[in-house]
Amino acid sequence: MKKDEAAVAFGFIGCKCEEEVKAQDIMAAFAAAGYRSQPVKAKIVFGRAHLVSACLHAERALRRGTSASDDIMTEVALYLGCSGQLSRALSLVKLDGEKELVVITMPSAGETDVSRVLKSLGLKRDDSLIELTKSKAAEAGLLGIDSVDVDVVGEAVLEKVAFVDLER
Repeated sequence: MKKDEAAVAFGFIGCKCEEEVKAQDIMAAFAAAGYRSQPVKAKIVFGRAHLVSACLHAERALRRGTSASDDIMTEVALYLGCSGQLSRALSLVKLDGEKELVVITMPSAGETDVSRVLKSLGLKRDDSLIELTKSKAAEAGLLGIDSVDVDVVGEAVLEKVAFVDLER
């Protein structure tokens, strides 16, 4: 799967909420609409390239039989959290009362379905939460990156995703 194919195979939706929404409720709502999904903390998403890379690596690991899980969305979370240890990666990406989150869907969800699901959950779409900004770069220490420079963080995150395979 190439980068442009990942954009079709997976969808990325930035969301804000007023009230806490549980990951299980989000996954159930997207499942009812015909999609697999993985909600994650927005602060652990360091740009669209980070999401695409995590999805591509997860898909490849499953295809090669080297995955830590047999579930594509769990595997995406592993790579997104930049850790070969599933428990560590999941603790980094899991929702814990966050008001800002990113939902990864498979396949990429249509706009009508996204709008309907988000409305049913009381979520408001905000795809700016996906972008790597200066304030997000300041959170890169969560992944063990010692820089706040947006360009440096962007490259370092992609390297960390690639190194997950070596950690296992």
